[in-house]
Amino acid sequence: SFPATLLRGAGRLIAAWPLNENLNDLSANGLHLRPEGRVRIAAGSLALTGSGWVQRSGLAPELFPASGWTLSFWFRAGDHGPIFSAWDAVRSRASLRVTLAADGAVVVQAWGRGLLRQWTNASVRAVAAGSGWHQALLAWRPTTGLTLYLDGTLSCSSVALSVGATLLQPARLDRLRLGAESGPAEWDAPYVGSLATVLCFGEWLDEAAARALYALGHEGDPGELLRADADADGLPDCWEEAWLETREMTGNDDPDGDGLDNAAEQARGCDPLKADSDGDGLDDGDEVTVHHTDPLKADSDGDGLGDG
Repeated sequence: SFPATLLRGAGRLIAAWPLNENLNDLSANGLHLRPEGRVRIAAGSLALTGSGWVQRSGLAPELFPASGWTLSFWFRAGDHGPIFSAWDAVRSRASLRVTLAADGAVVVQAWGRGLLRQWTNASVRAVAAGSGWHQALLAWRPTTGLTLYLDGTLSCSSVALSVGATLLQPARLDRLRLGAESGPAEWDAPYVGSLATVLCFGEWLDEAAARALYALGHEGDPGELLRADADADGLPDCWEEAWLETREMTGNDDPDGDGLDNAAEQARGCDPLKADSDGDGLDDGDEVTVHHTDPLKADSDGDGLGDG
């Protein structure tokens, strides 16, 4: 059984590097990052060297929601270099950078707009004790700023980018890199080592969620979060928590009264609490059973005329 906060986050799992075959298709959950061919995948982890890194260009705004987000990954003691960075094309600099220092410390640096719209920054640093694999989880939300957990335990936090601050500007980000600094080619610096189970959630995760992710282990299967159905009602627990914010309903319930029950809403990717998911004036149920249009597209046939 996973804590509700983690299940809610799993329902908003918007990016994952497919280190496990069970995570190879996350298109239904949103943005899916796939490693380039030069990144070697072995033993459930990314073996990153000077010539191996993952890059995604043209980032979706959903990657860093203004309401909060979380980045989780596993690394090995003794590895070093830039782990993760997001590049702001307008400012020509990284907006978020996560580095593993030579002394084993995880260093997080972030930049954003402050209360008076001035540029401000925050930095947190914590050392992972012991050898072997370690898990780091970085969470951000407007009210608390940056929080860093190591091996499921709160390590440090910074409120410098909290209330009123805007951390990252997704519309301006033109590249994200895993395993190298994100910047002009001459600035590239490689991460030397391995990473496992890199996950990005469009949700702020708390300490209970951090502990649960740590308990899965670096060879664990995060796909369990997507498949868990503790009440055996046919609805994934993560979907129920993310969309219904309760697990008291069943697949046969229809809370928005649009003619599609929860099971049908989940299967089609519709909003179970919104009768007209695409806002075209037609209820989702009518689109499916009467008009045979797409409840997620206001203009199903793309002819320029709305379905409604």
